[in-house]
Parts: sequence; structure tokens; C-alpha cells
Amino acid sequence: MADYVWELGIDWDLVPTFANSSYMPGDFYEIQPEPGPPQRPVVKNGDTISFKVLDLSKGSVDGIESFTINPQLATGPTTQNPLGNLQPSLPPQPSTQSSQYFTGGPFPSWLSEPVPVTAAAPPGAQLRFVLNFFIQATGEPGGILRTFCHDPEMIVGAST
Repeated sequence: MADYVWELGIDWDLVPTFANSSYMPGDFYEIQPEPGPPQRPVVKNGDTISFKVLDLSKGSVDGIESFTINPQLATGPTTQNPLGNLQPSLPPQPSTQSSQYFTGGPFPSWLSEPVPVTAAAPPGAQLRFVLNFFIQATGEPGGILRTFCHDPEMIVGAST
């Protein structure tokens, strides 16, 4: 079993697009990868993912109102969710943490508890899920509510 972190960056200074939303860049990595050359992580049933939301604008975000993961099946015969929790809770107040991906830190950040990967493929099959992320945050000026979205770039899978 492996433990992963998915960093998601909120930049309040980005100009919102449609519906007062902004793109949210991110990075995914294994906490203690196997020795050898870097490889794209392969997430399996029983692994965990912690989600770290960073305020890249360093103080413009007052709080995280909601964090939702929307999984979509990419391949495989199933309707199961790939994660044990699609709305992981984040602490009400940020801590200050550095980032493995974003430069210029440390940043105000919110870290979820580890979320278990629960996708289990039937014998002889492979499952692949694409994950979309949506975060609603309040911030300056005056407690404005904005939505930040992450494109479905990461695939969480399971095989036998």
C-alpha cells in the first residue's frame, strides 16, 4: 500500500472565467516512492490520498466552504466510486506548509485526512477513473464566494 498527496492551488489573483470560477492547477505524488527513476504513480485499492489545498495568493483565501471530488469511469465494468470519501473534510483554519510542486512558498494550506482508494477491479479487468475537483472558497474583498476547478488529468485505477 502507498500513500499519496494531491496538491491543489487556489490563486485568488486569477481572473475568474464563466460562473465566477477559476482553473486550479495541481500535482500528484507518492509520499515515499520506490527507489529508482521517477514514474507516474499507479494508485491501487487500499492506497490512500491526502488532498492539500494551497492558497497561492498567500492570504487572500478566508476559508474553504466545500471540496467535492467528481469521479468518472474511464474504463472498466463498474459503477463503484474509486474513493472512500468524495467530500473529504478540510480543517476550518489553514496551516502554513511548503509545496513539492508550487514555488514561492510556504503557503496557507488545508490538508485533508487520508482518503482510502476503494476501487477494486473484477478478476481479469482493469478500472480507470478520471477525477474532477471542485472547491468553493471565500476570500477578499468582502467574503466573495468563488469556485475553483481542476481538469480531469489524473486517472485512479485498479487491476487484478
